[in-house]
Amino acid sequence: MKKIGHMLALGVIALVVLAGTTSYALLTDTLDVNIPFQFYAGDTHLPAGEYSIRVADPNSGQYVLDLSNANDSVDVLLMTNAAQIDIPTTQPALDFKKIGGQYFLTHIWVEGSKAGYAVTEPYLQKQLEKQGQRGEMHRVKARHLLH
Repeated sequence: MKKIGHMLALGVIALVVLAGTTSYALLTDTLDVNIPFQFYAGDTHLPAGEYSIRVADPNSGQYVLDLSNANDSVDVLLMTNAAQIDIPTTQPALDFKKIGGQYFLTHIWVEGSKAGYAVTEPYLQKQLEKQGQRGEMHRVKARHLLH
């Protein structure tokens, strides 16, 4: 009986380790995107405009992304988690959820992959959803920044 308990514990540990190594798309270069509306990236409200997205520090992991606008007057660090989509994207894209007239950045998808980044939900989005407001999804295509 003791042996079964140890085997079960090892199985649970293995599942936790494997869950943590889910295939994760790595953003290897900078994405450029023109966002045509005001939006929230995390808890930061941002104006419409041209933005760049890159990994904040390639040496510290791939989960923190840096979002900055064209003239570098806006620079936001985005906390993300691994995300999966059913069909690989043919080009990079950003998904937004529109709730009550507000747009919230929800996902960043990497070209040619089912994996991407899920942006941590901001407080306002959680509050609007808690009030029962429904959202609709909007996708904005991105492109690789040419150097």
